[in-house]
Amino acid sequence: MLREYKRKRNFKITSEPSGAGKMTKETKKNSLKFVIQKHDASHLHYDFRLEIDGVMVSWAVPKGPSLSSAVRRLAMMTEDHPMEYSSFEGIIPAHQYGAGEVIIWDRGTYSPDENETYSWDDKDDANKRMRNALKKGKLSFYLKGEKLEGSWTLVRIHGKEKEWLLIKHRDEFEDSKADVTKLNASVVSGKTIEDLQERGSEKIWTRQGATKPDPRTTGADTKKKTARSSKKTTATSSKKTKSLLESVKSTSFPRNLSPMLATLADQPFSLTGWFFEPKLDGVRALAFVKGASVNLRSRNGLELSGKYPLIHNSLEGYEDNYIFDGEVVALNADGKPSFQYLQQSSGGLRSFSA
Repeated sequence: MLREYKRKRNFKITSEPSGAGKMTKETKKNSLKFVIQKHDASHLHYDFRLEIDGVMVSWAVPKGPSLSSAVRRLAMMTEDHPMEYSSFEGIIPAHQYGAGEVIIWDRGTYSPDENETYSWDDKDDANKRMRNALKKGKLSFYLKGEKLEGSWTLVRIHGKEKEWLLIKHRDEFEDSKADVTKLNASVVSGKTIEDLQERGSEKIWTRQGATKPDPRTTGADTKKKTARSSKKTTATSSKKTKSLLESVKSTSFPRNLSPMLATLADQPFSLTGWFFEPKLDGVRALAFVKGASVNLRSRNGLELSGKYPLIHNSLEGYEDNYIFDGEVVALNADGKPSFQYLQQSSGGLRSFSA
């Protein structure tokens, strides 16, 4: 059931759960689980997942759920996800399937509720009912979440395989005026998608039971290999650099670029060709310097020059064109980067580091 899920992911890079875990006491509880994850991939959407037969059956809802029974929200069925995914919150690395920020927007338990008949205390019966309803293309269920409650339905569009509609049933939890998607923080960490984007190198979720790095490519062995190759590398590096520069084609000065972001890993490792830099508790920024023009932007393209004038002014006067990819930090009394100090002081600080 997870073949497609595993096919799309490289678990040596992404820290998403591999689906290799065994059923635990948590996953064997009587009530079925649901989770809704807000996911800013190529397009912002909400991943709506229902536990059925030991996996999280999933739909991508572009506009998110609506509390109005008159609103029908498109829900595109995606591949089944492992149960462990209901605990996933973090950042899927660039160039991986679904790359982007993920938060747990809502979670809880649910029961099938067609004909107002429930299976809260009988997981086997609940699974059977949901399995049969899934085949028929019409699910009716009652959610007990932290944001969503009450009766809902997922209905497959006639003649379509993957296209469904998510609709709120009429009950005491229906609200045609409220926009529940404005409750944009994670029910687990309290963070928003924007928080993860601003602090992209922070890891929120760690896969449990991760395998240890291969000793053949780590530690002392790697150091020996590096030492043996260092002389050869030094001798040829200048020639390679010159060759690369000669092969570069002239192009116009770029207006938009994305910063080089760290990727998530389960634990530190040591591999040839990799190096580590310390986590700086600050704000990622790009500085576009073209002659007398300086443009300081956030990783999302927001203008930062007015917020950090000292950095902006310090970059003026360069004769050539440059693009700097760095992080803005504010140092506290101990000389250490402090994100809280940066937020509180902002442009009022006498000095910044980048």
